[in-house]
Amino acid sequence: GITTPQYRIFDVRSNGVFEYLGLKERDVLLAANDYVIRQGWQFAKFVELLPTQKDASVRVKRDDDEYLFIYTIH
Repeated sequence: GITTPQYRIFDVRSNGVFEYLGLKERDVLLAANDYVIRQGWQFAKFVELLPTQKDASVRVKRDDDEYLFIYTIH
C-alpha cells in the first residue's frame, strides 16, 4: 500500500507557538485548516499566517486518538 509521510512535532518550547496551540511532543500533524499536511513547510506557513486569520484549526493524532483544535484569533 501507499504510505503517507507523517510529520511529528518535536521540540515543544515553553511559551512557544506549539505549546500555545495546545500541541505536545510527538503529536502527528494531520491537517491545518482542513488541508492535509503532506510536507513540513505547509505547517510552517500555516503558523506564519496565523496572525492574519480570524479562526483556524489543527487536526493531530496523539497516541492513537485524533484531536481537532479550533482557534478563534483576536
